[in-house]
This record gives sequence, C-alpha cells and structure tokens, in this order.
Amino acid sequence: MRTVTVPSSFPLPPRPVDFSVEPELLTAGGRALQSVGQALPDELPTLHRPSDAASTALSGWRTAAALDRCTGAWTERLKALAVDLDDKGARLVTTAAGYHDTNASVAQGMTELLAADSASRARTSGPAATPYRPAFR
Repeated sequence: MRTVTVPSSFPLPPRPVDFSVEPELLTAGGRALQSVGQALPDELPTLHRPSDAASTALSGWRTAAALDRCTGAWTERLKALAVDLDDKGARLVTTAAGYHDTNASVAQGMTELLAADSASRARTSGPAATPYRPAFR
C-alpha cells in the first residue's frame, strides 16, 4: 500500500463538498453539444459570406490572399470544434446513461433486499420495510 502525504499548504475545502448528478441534465447538455457540433459544418458558408465578399472585392491585392488563408484556417478550426463538440456531447450522454443504469441497478438491488427483509419480518411478525426510493431518476 502506498501512502500519500498531503502538504500542509494544500488547500482543503472548509466543509465537505456536496456533489450531485442529474442524469437528465447531462443528457440534455450532451444532446445540445451534439446538435451544435452537427449543425456547425452546414453553417460555414453563411459564416464566410462577408470574408468571401471582401476577398472578391480585393481581388489582385495581397490582402485578398491573406484573407483567403485566414478564412481557410478559420474553417479548419471550426470543423475541428464541431467534431470536438459532437464527441464531448456523446460522452456526456454516455455518462448520463451510466449514472442512470447504475442508479436503476442499485434501486433494483435495494428493492430486492428490502423485499427479502420484509418477507423475513413477515415470518417473524415484524413491521414491513418501506420500498427503496432512488435519489435521482
């Protein structure tokens, strides 16, 4: 076993940190990212209209060639952003599904455990256990 020593200067929170996850919000956020990531490539021609018009108006000037290079670089960056947004959105949706599935599994296990306990108590005339209610859906 490895021991890790935390330096005394390490900032610790003043109280325990509350942490909760709402799978529905993760799913909605992930789907929104995917939607933007998938729509962005189709919007590139609209985004480029002003720079394309300027490049045409500046035909023959060195500025036009520089503007074309800038627009090309910007296009590549936006395409990469679109792929990244779609990927991160898919990962959020997968994470939300994992939280949901784990919670459902725990709820099922607790329900079965409580049912077995209720059956055992019924045989011994004890009060029945209440069903398990998951913290989130």
